[in-house]
Amino acid sequence: MLNAAYSVAPQTSVGVTFGMQKTWGWYVSVASGFNFDNLDPNPPLADIDGTGDRFYTGEQTSSRLSLHAGVMYRVAKPLSLKLGLGYGVRNSAFSTSNGDNVLIKNNSHNGLEYSAGVHLSFGRMAFSVDVL
Repeated sequence: MLNAAYSVAPQTSVGVTFGMQKTWGWYVSVASGFNFDNLDPNPPLADIDGTGDRFYTGEQTSSRLSLHAGVMYRVAKPLSLKLGLGYGVRNSAFSTSNGDNVLIKNNSHNGLEYSAGVHLSFGRMAFSVDVL
């Protein structure tokens, strides 16, 4: 099933979800923004040495990757509610003239996150929307 997610950062991502359900069910979801430039675990934070060799281009990039698992409850056919917990990475960075990406620390997250959403199923087709 296709899955769309929105983060309060704000940032959107798209992914896939696998699960099973009757009245209660479970799911596993993987989502990404399909930009992996800023997922470096140790990105440069700022121009610490003060030499002024870093010039910002004004462009900002964002990367997103998440893995969640949780439970679903069917409220009424075709609507179900989802609640989950997982691991996520959300990095925002400014681009520099020398090609580096400098992490914007107050708009980046790496660790535990929760998700809540709705799941719609129509026969063999399903779609879900989450807020991370």
